[in-house]
Amino acid sequence: MLLLNHSLATYALKVRQNVHHRRIIAASLVCGSYFLEHDRQENRQGCEALAPQWWEFFNFQLLYPLIDSNDFSIFGAVYEYKPVAFNKHQTGIVPRYIIAFRGTTIKKQSVSQDLWLDLNIIKHGLHQSTRYNVAMEAVQNMVSAVGASNVWLAGHSLGSSIAMLVGKNMAKTGNYLESYLFNTPFIAAPIEKIQSEKVKRGARFAGSLVKAGLTVAMKGSKENRSPDDSFTALAAWVPKLFVNPADHICCEYIGYFEHRDRMEYLGVSGIEKLAMQTSVTGLLKSAIGRESEVIHVVPSASLTINRSPSWELPTFMQAHGIQQWLKEDLRLNSKASQSKQKKIEKIGSKRDFKITGPLHLTNVDWKSGHHRRCIAASLVHGVYALEFDRQEKQQGCEALAPPWWEFFSFQLLHILVDSIDSSTFGAIYEFNSNATKYHFARIPRYVIAFRGTTIKKHSISQDVKLDLQLIKHGLHHSPRFGIAMQAVENMVSVAGACNVWLAGHSLGSSIAMLAGKNMAKTGNLLEAYLFNTPFVSAPIQRIKDEKVRHGVRIASSLVKAGLAVAIKGKQDSKKSDDPFSVLSAWTPNLFVNPEDHVCSEYIGYFKHREKMESLGVGRIERYATQTSVTGLLKSATGMESEVIHLIPSAHVTINRTPSLTFKKAHGIHQWLRDDLHLQSKAYRYTL
Repeated sequence: MLLLNHSLATYALKVRQNVHHRRIIAASLVCGSYFLEHDRQENRQGCEALAPQWWEFFNFQLLYPLIDSNDFSIFGAVYEYKPVAFNKHQTGIVPRYIIAFRGTTIKKQSVSQDLWLDLNIIKHGLHQSTRYNVAMEAVQNMVSAVGASNVWLAGHSLGSSIAMLVGKNMAKTGNYLESYLFNTPFIAAPIEKIQSEKVKRGARFAGSLVKAGLTVAMKGSKENRSPDDSFTALAAWVPKLFVNPADHICCEYIGYFEHRDRMEYLGVSGIEKLAMQTSVTGLLKSAIGRESEVIHVVPSASLTINRSPSWELPTFMQAHGIQQWLKEDLRLNSKASQSKQKKIEKIGSKRDFKITGPLHLTNVDWKSGHHRRCIAASLVHGVYALEFDRQEKQQGCEALAPPWWEFFSFQLLHILVDSIDSSTFGAIYEFNSNATKYHFARIPRYVIAFRGTTIKKHSISQDVKLDLQLIKHGLHHSPRFGIAMQAVENMVSVAGACNVWLAGHSLGSSIAMLAGKNMAKTGNLLEAYLFNTPFVSAPIQRIKDEKVRHGVRIASSLVKAGLAVAIKGKQDSKKSDDPFSVLSAWTPNLFVNPEDHVCSEYIGYFKHREKMESLGVGRIERYATQTSVTGLLKSATGMESEVIHLIPSAHVTINRTPSLTFKKAHGIHQWLRDDLHLQSKAYRYTL
């Protein structure tokens, strides 16, 4: 252990809102805990003691040491801040007290007990140790005396695990302590050390499946167990973790949080939500009735990685050491990682009209297609916000939904509720003509909007079931569509088709599409704004080679046309009229993104139809464009199906603005912007 480096003198009177300064001070006080034990074992006292300078340099004083009752070693200390009169930098960020814990030492009088506690961490049994109980009591006493906002935690290695466990237990009671945790042990297989990125990702994915599966199995066998409740309570606590990729004791935190982000990006965050809460060892111990506390798993954290060149930290001891965090010239990467529960505030901000709404539409021009697009997307957004408010129990002034329609002089007439899970999946809005000076024929009296799939726990199950029904061409059998269809029919019968608009996104867009098609068959042509409508087929549009893509589409058309003719020839009861031709007068507005594989097939669907016409084989394509292979095969076996995504006519708008992720390419937010690079074209079906 090194003595205090006097190059840190610039920090003595600069305890300001600088995270690097706070990191160095917290690490210095942890060093002070190490030196307290070293001084004890070497019998250094008074002016010979090495420890005091580590806290006195920053105007702290030692309030009292924390002593292990088993070996009487000093494992921590409670420090009190004593500002000097001439210090002008006494901001609210300065803590009144810091409780710091050292890690394992190799000093002969304490190494035995330290190693025994290290083994307890591996066995998830640290919470049963006397050292932890002494630490927990000290923290509870300080928090009860001065409040959580005035107490910081700090620790290194073993001491970091103690601080982590104390901080987690305090967070469960609503006391969120600022924490600086250096090289915290992560008890897991060293997946981060695997060199191949693909193998590493595969191993993490397999680990998530195993842990999630075990968690589900145990939940089923223990009805009274709620394993995620305590984990959820921790979400608001964001400790500061400091790790080094060359330190195999703590480096797994890097992959732990990166893997969670990746699982969310892939749309399987539900699996990871179960997996991230525990370890296989913890689950197995719980299964046999043994108590365990998995310390290292945490829902939220501010992660700082020391990326300094390897030659500056040539050994494991240096990569794991506390001294590295005292340096001022480190190459650091920092990122805040939050659990799904912690992200509620972030999700809420996305639903907040003041933050993400189209505030640029202060003067609405109803003749403008861009303005109508933004308004329709906002009303769909309002449905998402209604369901968000319902699940988060936000009412009155806390509700986020109302501004999404009130800003455009609409009022909520009625909400549409799914009879299976009681979720809000749609809404009927009425335009308040008295609240605006605009009186233009394009203004609808009513807009019926439908949301898409959400990842909120009270609605995701039913939403995913409907997504599967959509793939199987069975959405028309669902109660949700039945409720939507009845609402549309009622409004059209009251106000007329010209006064009713439809709008929807993703799954909700498919519902609106199917409702619009059914109304068009009766001669009621509703204006519709359909965002990212799913196109259920092979992702031909993703093929890079233009010739190959065109060839695949021609082959597909020939197969579908052939099947259609064969099946029609066998059906004696075939109707004389063509329902697809009946729909040709209805021209919904489709909004698609080429980087969204859920809806991007619409681009090729309409372009290919034009191409076939130019080649003189439009008749073949007219057969092929009306159905899908799945729909034809189901029809051949006598099974009823409704291929929703196929339509004869449409006004297609393509967002050519680059999207960083699939989530953004498929999201409703993109259609609220006024700076998009859009391409639009109307396609009409010809007989």
